[in-house]
Amino acid sequence: MTYYNIFFNNMRRNFKNYYIYLMSTIFSVVVYYLFASIKYNPQVTGVVESNTNISALFGFTGGIVLLFALIFIGYSNSFFVRKRKKEIALYSLMGMKKKRVVNMLFIENIIIAVISLILGIALGTMFSKLFIMALLRMLNHMIYVEFTFSMEAAKDTVLFFMIIFVVASINSYRVIKKIQLIELFSASKRNEKPFRTRPLIAIISFILVAFGYWLSQNMFNGLLLINMLVVLMTVILGTYGLFIFFLEFFTKVLKRRKKMYYKGNNLLAISNTGYRIRNHSVTLATIAILSATTITALGMAYSVYYDFNQTTEANYPFTYVYGYKGDALDKEVMELVKNSKEAVLIGSMKMSRAEIVAAYIGKDDPKFGNLGLRLSDKLFYHVLSNSQYNESMTIRNMVNDQISLAEDECLLVYTSFGLDDYDYTKGGVFELNLNFNHKRKVKIMDTKEKALIYSRYSSKYIVVNDAVFQEYVRLGADAASYTCIKTTNQLTSQQLAQDIRHLIPEDAQLKVYYEDYSFVNQTYALLAFTAFFTSIVFLLSTGSIIYFKLITEANEEKERFTILKKIGVSKQDITWSIKKQMLLMFIVPLIVGLVHSSFALNAFSTLLDAQILMPVMITMVGYSVIYFMYYVLTVNYYKKIILK
Repeated sequence: MTYYNIFFNNMRRNFKNYYIYLMSTIFSVVVYYLFASIKYNPQVTGVVESNTNISALFGFTGGIVLLFALIFIGYSNSFFVRKRKKEIALYSLMGMKKKRVVNMLFIENIIIAVISLILGIALGTMFSKLFIMALLRMLNHMIYVEFTFSMEAAKDTVLFFMIIFVVASINSYRVIKKIQLIELFSASKRNEKPFRTRPLIAIISFILVAFGYWLSQNMFNGLLLINMLVVLMTVILGTYGLFIFFLEFFTKVLKRRKKMYYKGNNLLAISNTGYRIRNHSVTLATIAILSATTITALGMAYSVYYDFNQTTEANYPFTYVYGYKGDALDKEVMELVKNSKEAVLIGSMKMSRAEIVAAYIGKDDPKFGNLGLRLSDKLFYHVLSNSQYNESMTIRNMVNDQISLAEDECLLVYTSFGLDDYDYTKGGVFELNLNFNHKRKVKIMDTKEKALIYSRYSSKYIVVNDAVFQEYVRLGADAASYTCIKTTNQLTSQQLAQDIRHLIPEDAQLKVYYEDYSFVNQTYALLAFTAFFTSIVFLLSTGSIIYFKLITEANEEKERFTILKKIGVSKQDITWSIKKQMLLMFIVPLIVGLVHSSFALNAFSTLLDAQILMPVMITMVGYSVIYFMYYVLTVNYYKKIILK
């Protein structure tokens, strides 16, 4: 048998061990090629050319995908080298030099790289149009997308992934070169020592995680950044402690419950699971933390995008807003709007506001927001008349939010982007102050979180009775007026927006719904888009790592299960034992990751006051479904090895 016969027989025989690795590698190539092709696509760059954050976001995401691909491919190569140490030892006994063995493994890696690149780029090209269409739809651009092959993206993908595979191959060579022949034959033997549980450390680990959870929900004060670091440290350290010490301690407790331990095949399942947890505790803890990070990052990105689109009407009240420059200019603008074929006028109004100083008067001098600021401090606010507020609510189709105020009453309206929360002020009192001389106290009847003129103009408004508003204007409060126009088809009337911009002088500071909404939406949509694919790469890689570890054990455990079959244990009992063991190995990191991410996302919701329930549920369910697929694949292949 020649060297080439050995090489090709080896490739064919080991293909069943490679296919999960190959699938994950191909998907990594697909994801990177998709991002590269989107980055180089002229239609996408034409849409987002004004947003400087986009290229940086794509570059950062591509770098993350490559970094994780390097770690994953390097780990997978190390796994295959360890798994095939006996095979390598036999080659050495047959007289094959280590250099030739290394060359054989290097060629295998290059073949896998070529297959991954060809299939990955082909699949990426096939699906690139679909994903570019999806991205443009998220960006609210409904245009025809051409089917193209990006040579620049293909070059980048081939270059970076070939470097990754070569680096992984060099690392494999380094590992093989250092190992002696006797080590290769004894590589698969494990010295399983009895448990040495440390209940005290297990309890401390549990307390660390619990403290991290508590602090994550109570960290919003002047020490926010320090609190976040403490939460990360305590939860991460506690997680490793839980897997290394607490789960072993818990397994030992189960063994002491004789009635349950000796029931059915629990003895076999619990005993083997205990050793598995000890052998893979660090890996399982790492996967739990990676799962929590992935779910949290994806949930946050998707939640921000979802919440932004759900609250658009509240944050962007009018289609066009500009500083009032006289009735003549307003008349010209109205003529343009009425004659436009792109949009229909819903309503328009002149809105005036005045600037004053105000302080909240409460019983306990309460704090507001998540950063420790106080309403009792004398802060600048804008006051708006009750009639103007109600008129704007009519134009915006929010008549249920209209209110009637007496001279000693007010409504607090704010746009906080979640950083502030004024709900507790209902029933409190504002002391309105003009030049620290003319003071008036008004009771806060209600609070509303929305923009009144435009989200960038002011974050806090106090709506007062018309007579009170006119009084402060008459006494010299700094007042300003704005022309506010609301139309239909706010996202598709680009020509009308351009025509109005030509009319409005620069000092009027025209704000256009389409332009400002599109800029922010682009950032959030691309953030959600990139987070989705990056998370999938993380998920496939972590799932593959568990798969590789457990399948390696299947070959080592085969003799034990053979003995069990010989002493009368049925295949059904063995199958149930395998399912229970595999389920515990998969589900414990998943549950820990889900719980970690739940607390993190709840803290995120508190910080930004975002609507996250729906996007978070979709994220967690989707992640769990894909993760569970790896469990099914692992159980099926594990059974084939054991029951063969």
